[in-house]
Amino acid sequence: MNKVEILKRIDECEKARDFSAHTTPPNTKKILPVANNYDYMQKGFFTQLGCICGKTLFNIAKFVIPPYFRFKVVGKENLKGVKKAIITSNHINNMDSILIKRAVGHNKLRITVAPFNNYKSLLGKCMRGAGVMPIGESLPSLRHFSKAVTQYLGKNNYILFYPEGSLWWCYEKPRPLIDGAYFYAVKNNVPIIPMFFTFKNIKKKKNGIYKKQFILHIGKPIHPKDNLSSKENIAYLKEQNLAFNIKTYEDFYGKKLEYLN
Repeated sequence: MNKVEILKRIDECEKARDFSAHTTPPNTKKILPVANNYDYMQKGFFTQLGCICGKTLFNIAKFVIPPYFRFKVVGKENLKGVKKAIITSNHINNMDSILIKRAVGHNKLRITVAPFNNYKSLLGKCMRGAGVMPIGESLPSLRHFSKAVTQYLGKNNYILFYPEGSLWWCYEKPRPLIDGAYFYAVKNNVPIIPMFFTFKNIKKKKNGIYKKQFILHIGKPIHPKDNLSSKENIAYLKEQNLAFNIKTYEDFYGKKLEYLN
């Protein structure tokens, strides 16, 4: 699908209020299944060697890629003093995790992805080495994933989730959020750091689509409350995160959030 077709598909999904739909079909032919005992902790000599290569490439990418998007960060001071957290962001480009890695600087970052993004190829090996964590689909693999999240948070990592559930290319509006990221924040008693991408149009291309500047807004950490139950805390964190997304959208674009009829 080209960009014009993708944008048309996004409009269709917005009108249908199908906000978690995949607007580009996932490629399931070159996928490495997420086994029940998937090695999230990256053990073994050769695996560790691959991690070094993957992290090196990812660190190079975080300096090479952002200038292409004229990348800008607002609110980076909100990361100060936060050693471990669940990061949430709208998912608007295949490269947005690299931009987030640039924004968090020297903080260690793990990136959760859908199982169909766990590729068999060299690219997949580099992605896993760089910190990608595919979410399992079976109950045993989800338990294994949950244990790994706890272990990485215990080692002072940031863990990135995309709680809107799918990638919508350069979509400006906030979408409804899914519970997963907030469940893990409550389970591990760590804050949510909300992030939200906005865009400025730079140059119109021949197909009518603009080249855009990407601006990442980082919100203040949102902590679980001691006087709330786990269920209430999940709802609270999600509500506060969505409120940040909506306020950022409305302040930046100067208009109320409205969806297509």
